[in-house]
Amino acid sequence: MKRSREGGLRSLRPCKRGRRLESGRLDHRQTMRIRKLIIEPMPDRLALPFYLWTRESVAQLIEREYGIKVSARTVGRYLKHWPIAPA
Repeated sequence: MKRSREGGLRSLRPCKRGRRLESGRLDHRQTMRIRKLIIEPMPDRLALPFYLWTRESVAQLIEREYGIKVSARTVGRYLKHWPIAPA
């Protein structure tokens, strides 16, 4: 009702739904490269503003390397499925 009052009938048109165009998933080659980058150096050596790997820092690395925006939740799923154990 609020949308109708503020924007008229045009505001009630259906909006696009689903995944954003710039978001996506990593393919196998990209996944292997990101895993290698996470295992070898610390984030600060890759010019990231973090000292430890977090979901947010991995998301920034993926966006920087491939231009793919992924949420922290998606990165958490990636990390869960990758056989990476804390040292």
